[in-house]
Amino acid sequence: MPPRTDYAQANDVVIYCLGNKRKFDPMLDVSFAVVVLYTLVLGLVAPYITVHSEKYGALVPPTIALVTGSALWVLLTWLGFAYTDGWTWIIVMVAMPVVMMFAASRLAKARDKAFAKQLEAQKK
Repeated sequence: MPPRTDYAQANDVVIYCLGNKRKFDPMLDVSFAVVVLYTLVLGLVAPYITVHSEKYGALVPPTIALVTGSALWVLLTWLGFAYTDGWTWIIVMVAMPVVMMFAASRLAKARDKAFAKQLEAQKK
């Protein structure tokens, strides 16, 4: 009789993700660590590639990138993309700086508008 494969072995850690049982793989942690390291690189480069870097804190752009990367990583994993799949990496690595630059630009514009409104209110 062949061994059953519908249950986990005693030493396996099982993750339940949207009703699907998945065996925990330590490479997942290593792969996500690469996303965190990529965020650090983006944080170092962000002041030089964003136009309005003086209008918000130095940690805002990398925080936006990390939140974006984390959310996309979880979403793509839930959708069934493997974390070793090239599409997962391409989507996450391209989306992180794009969203970081877009959100930082929007934040700078919102702060400019709020500052202009505050100046207008002080003049009255």
